[in-house]
Amino acid sequence: MVKQNKSIDIYNNAQTYSKIAKYVNQSGDRSFLIPSQVIAALSLELHFKSLFYLETESDFKINGRYSHDFYFLFKELSDESKKEIKCDFETAIKNRNMNDVKLMEKQIHTKISLGFFDNLKIWSTIFTEVRYLYEEKAKQSMMFFPEFEQAIVARINKIINTK
Repeated sequence: MVKQNKSIDIYNNAQTYSKIAKYVNQSGDRSFLIPSQVIAALSLELHFKSLFYLETESDFKINGRYSHDFYFLFKELSDESKKEIKCDFETAIKNRNMNDVKLMEKQIHTKISLGFFDNLKIWSTIFTEVRYLYEEKAKQSMMFFPEFEQAIVARINKIINTK
């Protein structure tokens, strides 16, 4: 039970960051957009780490060191988790109103990928590559936070409810 409690603690921390990211993003202040997405990326990272802990009863590390790379972490999840998260994300994207995506594409003059792995890779690098607003790397498009979060949370809840 102690192991599941750590996963729940990580999950609760992820939910706190999620609330903060949404609150900051809804402020209407465009200068807060990137910082809110950095916080959202940290939330996704913690959601993935909570799920990883549920599955393995261990912290996620690469070569013995803690890591923010939840793209790599995703690959280390069980096949069932990977399949369900990807499927839930793709279903959410298929059913999503894309008006904001079309508007963003016009603004940045680039097609935004709807692909799971493309977006997972972008989100997994936000905390380490986009958090500094003055750098050129901060110019990438970051979308679909709710879709990722819902897919991961659904999988976490499924595992917790079956234990």
